Amino acid sequence: MHSIRPRLVAAAVAALLMTGPTAAYADITAFLGAYLTPTRQPVQGVSAGFKILMAGVEFEVVRASEDVEAKRPGIQEGSASVLAETPTGRVKLYGLLGAGLYRDLVAGVAGDTKRSAHIGGGIKISLAGPIGLRVDYRLVSFSGRVEDKRQQRLYAGACLNF
Repeated sequence: MHSIRPRLVAAAVAALLMTGPTAAYADITAFLGAYLTPTRQPVQGVSAGFKILMAGVEFEVVRASEDVEAKRPGIQEGSASVLAETPTGRVKLYGLLGAGLYRDLVAGVAGDTKRSAHIGGGIKISLAGPIGLRVDYRLVSFSGRVEDKRQQRLYAGACLNF
């Protein structure tokens, strides 16, 4: 008795091959922003992403300055996310879900490496040629923190699409 599953897989692969090449897009964004909770804490970073059709992946590196007066450590984080983006023209909305690793920075010294997770979304606006603007909002959860475990982060940046 033959299974129908191999035939379905072969038909799906054949359909994908007949659709022709699909354009892939990538972008790099340099950004400035802030963690908004519990107090404002400036952040800077860079992200790079790759997308096929409406789905993609993104990698991000973020650094937040230490706030000595508020007794808040700096943050150094690297993360990876999966994202879905609308296939519209100059203005694209997106949502993402990701995880990463972070370290608290106190007096420039990094602490233990711990996990982070985030969910968010934003908007990408094409301005001229490959140059664009990006605004991003995320809810970030830091494991291993008693205070400031969940934070909101908002940033804007210049985006280079290719």
